[in-house]
Amino acid sequence: MMELKIWHTNDIHSRFERLGAIAGYLRTHASADDLILDAGDLADERSLIVAGTGGAGALRLLKAAGYTAMAIGNNEFFAGPEKMTEMSRQGVELLSCNMTDLERKVIPGIRSHMIIEKAGMRILVIGISPYRTRPEDATEFTDMAGIKIEDPAERIRKILQEEQGRYDISILLSHAGLRRDRELAAKLPADLIIGGHTHDDLEKGETVSGTFIHQSGRHGELLGLVRIQTENGRIIAIQAENIPNTFAEDELFAQLIREEEERGIEALKKPLYELDHDLHYDAFEECEACNCVADILRLEYGGDLSVINHGILSSDICRTVSRLSLLEESPSILNPTVVYWKGRVIREALKASFEPERIHGDGAGPGFRGDVLGRLAVSHNVQVFGRAERILISGEPLQDDRTYEVITSDYLFRGSGYEMLKGSEQKERYRPGYFRDMLERNLCRDGYAETAGIRRFRK
Repeated sequence: MMELKIWHTNDIHSRFERLGAIAGYLRTHASADDLILDAGDLADERSLIVAGTGGAGALRLLKAAGYTAMAIGNNEFFAGPEKMTEMSRQGVELLSCNMTDLERKVIPGIRSHMIIEKAGMRILVIGISPYRTRPEDATEFTDMAGIKIEDPAERIRKILQEEQGRYDISILLSHAGLRRDRELAAKLPADLIIGGHTHDDLEKGETVSGTFIHQSGRHGELLGLVRIQTENGRIIAIQAENIPNTFAEDELFAQLIREEEERGIEALKKPLYELDHDLHYDAFEECEACNCVADILRLEYGGDLSVINHGILSSDICRTVSRLSLLEESPSILNPTVVYWKGRVIREALKASFEPERIHGDGAGPGFRGDVLGRLAVSHNVQVFGRAERILISGEPLQDDRTYEVITSDYLFRGSGYEMLKGSEQKERYRPGYFRDMLERNLCRDGYAETAGIRRFRK
């Protein structure tokens, strides 16, 4: 009988200190015959390392921790083809069988799959990035990132057939999410799916149509371990566990983190320009900083009004503007979005913006990297009286049955924090770049700091 150990993580989201503790544990518990994999969303731009090195620093850390390959998650492909190619040069294989550039060509450095020998076994590893099953559901997010993503089922089936006889064990290294993993397991003859994206703790794993599935939570809080026993070339048993990351800090790895962070800071800290003064931030009361964001949204993208939650920022907008300051002030990876909301929906949301329990919530949701949800800010052509009992848009009373073109974020469009805002009366339109990119383009222009002082909420 032979045994292969596969150690794995997923959705670390730039918690590199936890990766460092895992690296120290693997150094003493993993052998050269073990395989170490990551199922994607390692390189989150919440980190100065990722923002300052284009993600390359994150991959250097993953290499130092002993990893062989990683599936490309959405946080990696948001960086775009050129940065992914640079990440692929750092010594860890980046895998995705269902991602191409906009012309449907393979992105340099990105492999669909690989075969590696460990513990006397030939292991086929196929990467999967998050996807929609129907072409009409394809999102503009991927186009803005310069990539196309497709349903991987037929591609996986073709790889399994083409490589037949060259491998003993097949693994789908997936950042598609647990529901998609179960769907793939039901129709493809893979031995094992190591998953990510949905942050599930599967503990001992599960089996679907003969395929074993395992996933290990999020943020490096767990280290996954799968043991595969074979006899005469046949799998006779698969067992799994998730080990809580209570491991001691690894000082050697901590030093590598410090070095990568210094490299990132150096690239980001160069001053871009100066404002007249700091723009004050308050998560729960009307403030210059959030008013400024709302005004820039509407002035750049048009529309009847703009609406944004204060949690899009985390601190004052500093007088000295740099990419480092903007990242610290606006850490979320959210896109400006054009939506169409009825007046009654806008009114309901603005009333909800006065609810203490709501606005003090943590704001958890896809792409959100702030501290709290916060109240709502609006562009300066909007006047809100009392607790939204009376609302004027460009001097006219808000009409409940009218559909307004609103500039907001993809976060609020999804109903995150303000569930009444979910959806759009017409097709939504995503705008390229994150909010900090929009601020970088516009804060240097005349007028924004001045209009930020115009009060929109009145008793």
